[in-house]
Amino acid sequence: MPAWLALQLREWAAGRVSRVPTAVWRFERDGQTVYYIPEPCCDRFKRLYAASGEMVCAPSGGFLGLGDGRCPGALPPAGQMTLVWRHPMVQVRK
Repeated sequence: MPAWLALQLREWAAGRVSRVPTAVWRFERDGQTVYYIPEPCCDRFKRLYAASGEMVCAPSGGFLGLGDGRCPGALPPAGQMTLVWRHPMVQVRK
């Protein structure tokens, strides 16, 4: 896990669930590892980050729910993404 993400996860784990991302997903896009970090509210961008920590784009979220318009293509199906982290206060549904 990249150092920038490990640091961010420690901060988020200490935050209120309603104010911080509740999960981080990893997948490959164009041969590169990226991290999808959805925000807890519909009006916030759900961001996609490169392994370097640079924001690539926001595939969804925002006022209209359409993201920032900079993402090429759609997100892969959930089965093709790996859950990297879940906020400790969020229950996993089975």
